[in-house]
Amino acid sequence: MTTDEVVDPVCGEVFPPHLAVFSSMKGDHKVFFCSSTCKDTYDAAPDKYPDLKSTDA
Repeated sequence: MTTDEVVDPVCGEVFPPHLAVFSSMKGDHKVFFCSSTCKDTYDAAPDKYPDLKSTDA
């Protein structure tokens, strides 16, 4: 993973944030997802997932 990539905290997929179609806020950080399924899973229980990589909103 490079510094220009993010990790979907649900499935672990690594990708550049500009390719993310889905995101959620956790505190003052934006968390990126590869799919709506991962976003919905995360949104149902965000504290279940570690902050693998997030960026400022």
